[in-house]
Amino acid sequence: MNQNELKGLSVDLCGNWLFGWSDSGLLIKSKREAEESEVKLYDCTVPGNFEVDLEKAGKVPNVFFGMNPVKVNEFVEKKHVYYILEFTVPEYDGRPVLIFEGIDCFSNIYVNGNFAAATYNMLRA
Repeated sequence: MNQNELKGLSVDLCGNWLFGWSDSGLLIKSKREAEESEVKLYDCTVPGNFEVDLEKAGKVPNVFFGMNPVKVNEFVEKKHVYYILEFTVPEYDGRPVLIFEGIDCFSNIYVNGNFAAATYNMLRA
């Protein structure tokens, strides 16, 4: 299969997602699990940034004004953050590939509630 044929099968996951956070490091693998837990979900845009998403949700002050970055940093420190998107994949005979470009720091990635991968470094594709 050539590159043009693959483009027709790709799904761009940029756009509207949901995000939430907890202090306790809950194992959240799906939207349903988030909704059944203490994690409240908010709208966000991916690609994006946790601190900016918090500002848009009205949870922290302007992240780029005065000493606010210090306040925001105190709030986000040691938070467990969850980004959630439900999507469908077009049918095809090959093995699907999920590509992330720039996950920040540590993450566990789940697909359909199943562990798919983990990252242990910052801003890596």
